[in-house]
Amino acid sequence: MYIVLICLFADILTHELLMTNKLTHAVFTLILLSPLIQASCEKETSNSTHLELGTSYNIDASSHSKHEPLINLDESTLTYISNNIRLHNPSNSRISEVLHVLRVHGSGYSSPAVQDRLLVDSLLDVRVGIRLFGSPAMVKTRDGIGFSSIIAKSRPSEYHHDQVLASLGQLEIPESTNIQLQNSMGSVKDVLKQSVARFHLKQKELEWSAIGFSCYLKKSGPYKNKYGESWCFDDLAKELLSRDFSEASCGGVHRLEALISIYFADKRHFLLSKNMRSRVKNMIVGKMTQAIKSQSPSGYWTIHWWRNDNSPAPPQSTAFANSDTGRLLATSHLAELLMRLPSDLVNQHEKRNSVERAANWLVPQLKDLTSEQIQATFCPCSHASAVVLSVSRPRSSPNTE
Repeated sequence: MYIVLICLFADILTHELLMTNKLTHAVFTLILLSPLIQASCEKETSNSTHLELGTSYNIDASSHSKHEPLINLDESTLTYISNNIRLHNPSNSRISEVLHVLRVHGSGYSSPAVQDRLLVDSLLDVRVGIRLFGSPAMVKTRDGIGFSSIIAKSRPSEYHHDQVLASLGQLEIPESTNIQLQNSMGSVKDVLKQSVARFHLKQKELEWSAIGFSCYLKKSGPYKNKYGESWCFDDLAKELLSRDFSEASCGGVHRLEALISIYFADKRHFLLSKNMRSRVKNMIVGKMTQAIKSQSPSGYWTIHWWRNDNSPAPPQSTAFANSDTGRLLATSHLAELLMRLPSDLVNQHEKRNSVERAANWLVPQLKDLTSEQIQATFCPCSHASAVVLSVSRPRSSPNTE
């Protein structure tokens, strides 16, 4: 609305000034108005990103209510599941645990572990982080601000390369957000700068870098690292497409998540060529169709969900794939990925039925685990909880069956 009024005013003003041979004044006036026009455009673009289905893919748990309720649970069960996704040992926490709690509860979650401050502040203020991690979680480097590459062997480290950048992006933390270091200030943009500077297409894990880049970078490229190598989003997508699912963590789901994140970012910023856009979409549609078909009648998946008759044997053992932990890992990750996909990537009726069956399988898994067992399998339990809390409707009265 604002942009329309401003542009209309500018057009009328320019016309009037031109008619009176005051072109210089017209140009000067438009220059003065241009920051306001640009700000209004950015505001409208930002708003549309959140309103239009299929153009945003984030993990902020404040949007739990956006998903259609598929199962009914009593309040005590929902509370039990929600409360178990917390820092079980606050004075001995890891960055990965914090990121998974934020994945379930969102960036607005405050925690007693940090004296009721926002938990996300532990990643943005070194003084808050020390209370959890015992040592600084981030440091200033010549390339920006570092997490995993600097403290990978210490307790606060990321579990996956660029995991913090990816999570901050999915939580929609602006790159202008300040980061308090021990002796200086920085911003999320400095985390992004370091990641770009140290990124290369042959690094072991691309998934979290790709998610972070697709959340923050707004041009297709090229981008240059500190080694003089250049890449663009077409190159990144091509490398992700070429890698074998059998070599990816969590049954390859994060590989697919990275491609989906690039796909959504491309809708906003046109990051891919037409051919690569088609290849990425075809991969997503094909794998999600395969996932729905490979789901067991009981509602779970195994980490071999992506296999077909011609695919190589995965390194993970069949025993783990068919174990309760293996099934929980695959089902929690796939259901969470599936429930956020729009109609251009998956049949919505099939999606609804698949997520409902998965959620119904996940609920007893979470209810039957003790606090100690949840802590031991915190990653899959957090993803499972995110699914259940997102698609559940509280019963009007407790279940007495």
